[in-house]
Amino acid sequence: MSVSQLINDERGPSDYSQLFHLTKCQLGMNFSTANLLDDELSPQDKHLIQEICEIALAHALGNGNEYVDYLQSFTRMCKEFLKEQMYLERTGQYRYQSAVEAFEKTLSSPDEAKQYLQALLMSQAFWRNHRQIIYFFRDQFLAGAPENGRVLEVPSGTGFFLSDFMRKMKHWEGLSLDLSSVAIEFAGMTHALLNAPDATFQNKNLFDLSEGEPFDRIICGELIEHVNHPDEVLRILKQHLTTNGQVFITTAIWAASTDHVYLFRNAEDVRKLLREEFQIVDELVLPIDRSVSIDSEKNAMNYAAILMR
Repeated sequence: MSVSQLINDERGPSDYSQLFHLTKCQLGMNFSTANLLDDELSPQDKHLIQEICEIALAHALGNGNEYVDYLQSFTRMCKEFLKEQMYLERTGQYRYQSAVEAFEKTLSSPDEAKQYLQALLMSQAFWRNHRQIIYFFRDQFLAGAPENGRVLEVPSGTGFFLSDFMRKMKHWEGLSLDLSSVAIEFAGMTHALLNAPDATFQNKNLFDLSEGEPFDRIICGELIEHVNHPDEVLRILKQHLTTNGQVFITTAIWAASTDHVYLFRNAEDVRKLLREEFQIVDELVLPIDRSVSIDSEKNAMNYAAILMR
């Protein structure tokens, strides 16, 4: 029985482990996703994958065909990564040099934006490095937060990180910003599905925030590789961070996507940029190929850090 048949059957899946098994089987049918879960999964991994599969199914309103759309969007993202990574290795640069051009070519239509967000959500379950970043976020960033405060997420993305933060920190005030109205709607729905405390979601540019509006925690996931001048983003984040506040930031190193424009060649490139405005309190460097050194150059990696003034 296929994933869509299982979900659309009036009996539904007997449990979500069954949903996961069929999801894994479906991903196994495509060369770009077939080996993603070859490693033995820890109980923590299984729980997170199950959680995100449930969120995707809820986004799909329990419709099997809609859920399969999420898997197909993710498969396309994985194929695109392989194609764009080959272009990067051959040319030494990302395909587009302008953030505006990259956006217009890849994410300008609502359908493209929706598919991107569907794929991004599933990547948080099925890409090993994305799971590790979530654990780092929970163990190192979330765990040290005070009982009260204000948290900003920019861009909103899938909404998972802000929702995860506010489910634990129930007395915080949350604000999420994104240039995409589709992303704001998607993130707001994630927040509601996870029963997180109320937050504000605004289709708004970070640079349009009221001058000096303070936040005790800022979440900035996968933004600085998408802009031509990441130093300007960091400068404005610092302006909105309270004296003892912290920033959780992630980015990609030598890892291609059609909407990546700012190329970091190694982890030290990222550190050098971040240190222009912040202190690095803690970091996580995750090569996609685990056999390479975290200090190597021109190897695809994910990077996460906790920053302070």
